[in-house]
Amino acid sequence: MGRKIIKYWQLTIFILLCLSINNNFADNNYLKCFYIDSKINPIIDKARLGDYLSNKIFKTWEVKVEELSLDSEENKKIINKINNKILPVVFFQNDYKANEDRDNLINQLQNEKAIEKRDEYYIFNKDLIGISEFTDRELNRNTLDIFLMCKCPYSVKLIQQLIPQLKENREIQLRGFYYLVDGEEIYSLQQDKKQAGFNNKKYQFKSQFGISDVEESKRQLIIKKYYPDKFFDYLEIRSQNIDSTLLYKIYDKLGIKQDVMHKKMELEGDEFLKENLTAQKELGIKISPTLFWENKYVIIDFKNLDKFDNLKNIALNIEGKCY
Repeated sequence: MGRKIIKYWQLTIFILLCLSINNNFADNNYLKCFYIDSKINPIIDKARLGDYLSNKIFKTWEVKVEELSLDSEENKKIINKINNKILPVVFFQNDYKANEDRDNLINQLQNEKAIEKRDEYYIFNKDLIGISEFTDRELNRNTLDIFLMCKCPYSVKLIQQLIPQLKENREIQLRGFYYLVDGEEIYSLQQDKKQAGFNNKKYQFKSQFGISDVEESKRQLIIKKYYPDKFFDYLEIRSQNIDSTLLYKIYDKLGIKQDVMHKKMELEGDEFLKENLTAQKELGIKISPTLFWENKYVIIDFKNLDKFDNLKNIALNIEGKCY
């Protein structure tokens, strides 16, 4: 009888030890991520998101994905708590037992701006999803804005593929072209004629593709403003050889006076590009090319255009991006 009691006691200890090991393993190798999606136009594929997080982000942990409904008052509080006006939002809490490897990865993701800490939550960058909705912006039906870097090879492909389709699709209204260059206000060292001193302010622009990309951005803005009926034609011709310096050939073909363009570039180019910076900063768009649909939806993944009725027939085969 005593021997049996000892065996039962040993078995009990063994089971408890196994459970303890399993719990520690779960705490240290398991992560639950949550997402809240749009009710009107759901975007996230749950299985696809789970695979992405498991295989690309948290490679050494088991990742579980759970959707939270906006119908819940508790989940609405979470949205308010993290001050998020963009859906879908993907986030997690690092409230597990200490794990040095996981903490190091979280720090790395923060440094890479892949995630941002708000309160006790870690929010994934909206670009992770490929499509995001600004919940606080008014819907403008069938309007399209394009954000790009002129000399980004994927932007050139976008122009070549999209512009012919926009010419045919009269339902889509191209509202704006925005150029992803960096700009900062500096003081000019040139003295004012009336008053000495460093009192002249100007903007200095730069692009990862160099000054020629900045100049091309100004050129396209001016053509869109003063020659709107020739803008699409210019984009199509220019995209065939974006690095060509023989611009006079395009001007001659389109009936644009070269001297007029030069003057407007010199007098108005900087101001046009300065105004252009406002939208990209407001929306936080940094990836080229990006589509902004109906004043609400930022579209980076062009494979999901079929989620929007009037974009279903737009075919884009563009795999890469410029960052």
